[in-house]
Amino acid sequence: LQSWMHQSGPTDIGDSLSLLPELLSSLERSHGALGQACRNLKDLNQENQEIKQRMVECSSRLEETTAFAENRIQGVLSSLEQELNALRGRQREMSSQIIQTAGRLISSNRQDHTSTG
Repeated sequence: LQSWMHQSGPTDIGDSLSLLPELLSSLERSHGALGQACRNLKDLNQENQEIKQRMVECSSRLEETTAFAENRIQGVLSSLEQELNALRGRQREMSSQIIQTAGRLISSNRQDHTSTG
């Protein structure tokens, strides 16, 4: 107040008193603006809390989805590995049958040549 009065340069108490209504009005406007700023800050804080809550929920859903996807992928990989192992076993079995059949054909062919020879 003293610095404001000093800047305004009043010369006596009467002049100072005449400035009080203007000063009071200015203080009321400042108080109103400060109150509005506080309300805005509270609103922003509330929004910030809601955003944080949504982020936590989204993070949790992302973790659940990731875990589900990883489990599905592991299941598919496991199934594919089982199928691959089954196919390898079948391939060995078929290769063995082909070798046996070829052996019989060769043996049969030799017998035909020796018996007709």
